[in-house]
Formats: sequence, structure tokens, C-alpha cells
Amino acid sequence: MTRTGLTAEPAIRGAWGRLVWLILMPLFTSAAPGFAQEESPAGLAALELPIGARPLGMGRAYVASSGDLQGLFYNPAGLAARDSIGLTFSRYQGASDLDVTGNFGAASLPLLGGAVTVAASFEDFGSTQLTGSTPEPLGTLDLRNLVLVASYAYELSPSVSVGASAKYLNSDLGVAEGSGVSFDAGALLRPAGSPLTIGAAVLNVGPKVTFKLNDADEGDTEGAGDDLPSRFRWGAALDVGQLTRSQGEYGLRIAADVEHNLRELGEISAFGGAAVEYRDMIVLRGGVLNLNNPFGGESATGASLGAGVHWQKLRVDVARELGVNEAGDETHFSFGVEF
Repeated sequence: MTRTGLTAEPAIRGAWGRLVWLILMPLFTSAAPGFAQEESPAGLAALELPIGARPLGMGRAYVASSGDLQGLFYNPAGLAARDSIGLTFSRYQGASDLDVTGNFGAASLPLLGGAVTVAASFEDFGSTQLTGSTPEPLGTLDLRNLVLVASYAYELSPSVSVGASAKYLNSDLGVAEGSGVSFDAGALLRPAGSPLTIGAAVLNVGPKVTFKLNDADEGDTEGAGDDLPSRFRWGAALDVGQLTRSQGEYGLRIAADVEHNLRELGEISAFGGAAVEYRDMIVLRGGVLNLNNPFGGESATGASLGAGVHWQKLRVDVARELGVNEAGDETHFSFGVEF
């Protein structure tokens, strides 16, 4: 039993219980006496949760996207192409039997010769009852994660863009809380007149996040620290309409990303997607993905579907991701406006 009075594997049942235990496991293994200490390469798993209906609909293949606020967490350099004030909001809902939600909001404006963006992401994993060695409840866990972002992107030339983000992280696990900082940096390359855009980004780089047990004895409140899920992502996007020089009412864009765990470069996730647009008003998206589970489990393969409507300065999108999330299949809704 740990100093918090919890057993090594709390009695939290079902799919929701499995998700909670996977989130809490690094805390118990690093902070609890009597348990073997082990590195948690996934670290703060909230940073790996998908964000944005438009990226989700494309199978998360978004490192080479340009101008979309929802691409901030995939490659900050993509925002360099922005020349107007923009706002976006996205919300996702986990499986129907789980009280898991996420909210993301961002605002961007042209400033300092480039684009300055601020954003916030908040995930709420709901509440679950926790028991120890007896059926009697020990309490309720309320799990929440918050990420605050400040980002700047700049066009070095008509063909090359760069960007960087600083992020403040706070993870409240109910029995413990941790906070820290991380950084993203990326670049985009699009040769003049080319239908191909190439992107690369280093994501979630920073010091370990140390969790403090809320009711531990003084002097024994911290674990060894939890590694951030640092990643290197690269990929490309192709404007097929520009490639074929077609000027019809339809447009087609395809994209593919590869993501490496920076601590284990052989751990690779792959993403692919496509979007078909009609008159720049209606878009249908689809994608496939194979990823190493951010909670340290086996690889998972899944798919995504999405759709959107663009009317004047407004954008509304929806996407659903299937088969790859511990919290169950997720539906994402997004709303955006340009000024």
C-alpha cells in the first residue's frame, strides 16, 4: 500500500477504469515505495490526445497543413500563412458510456511580421470511484488536464515558414498534481508553384513533469518525474487539383505523416488522409492511422471520417475517429471564424 492509502492497482473497473489506471500507473510506479521504478515514455499522455475536427477527419495527417488554427499542435509553422484575425473552437466527446470530454480554443492575429497565436486545451476525464484492498470507497478521482499555448510563426520566404510554441501544462490526477512546460518547433517548405508541401516538427520537448501526492508525508511528496511524450513528426501534403492543373468545381488534397518517439526512434506512428472539396464550401474527409498507444500499450490501427461546411467567414466541421482511443471512439465538433 502506498502512502496515499491506495493499492498498487486501484479497483476501478471497465473501460473507464482501464483508462484511469493507465493514466495513474506512472505515478504509482515512480512515487510509491515498494514498487519497482520504471520510466514512463508516454509521460503526460494528455499531450497525445487528438485535437480538432479538421485534423481528425484527415487521419491526423496535418504536419504539412498551412493556415489552419487547428494545426497548431501538429506544426506551429503552418500558421505563418495566416494574414487575418481568426478564432476557432473544437470539442470532443468520448464513448457514450464514458464521461470524457475535451475542449480546444485558439485565437490568432497578424503581428510582429508574422502570426501570433494563443490557445488553450482542457480535457476532463470525469469522476470515478476509487477503492483500496476492501470494497469500501476511499474517495472519488476527478482527472483533468490543461494546456496553455503561446505561438509565433513567420515566413522566411514565399517557400519557407518556421514556427515555435511554448506550452504550460497542468495535470490533475485527483490524488496528485503536476505541472511543467514544453516546447514545439516546426518548418514548412513549399517551392514556388509546387503542389507539394513538406512539413516537419519537434513536439512536446521539455523537462520531466514531477507529480506531487496530495496527502503524502512531508519530504516524500514527489516521484522521479514523468517524461513528456516528445515526438518528431514529418510528412507531406499534395494539392492534386494543382498537380493536374484542373480548374473544376472539385478539389482534392491528400496528406501523409510519420511520427517518431524521440526517446525510441524505432517507435513509429503513421497517418494518412484525404479531403475532397466542392466549390470551397463543402468538404468530405477520410483517414487511416496506425499509432503506438500513448499510454504505453500495443499499437492500434483505426480510421476517421469527417465533413465540413465553409460559408463566407464561418467554418463548421465534424469528425469521428474509430478504433484507436483508450477512451473509446470520439466525435469532434469544430467552429471557426475569420475577420
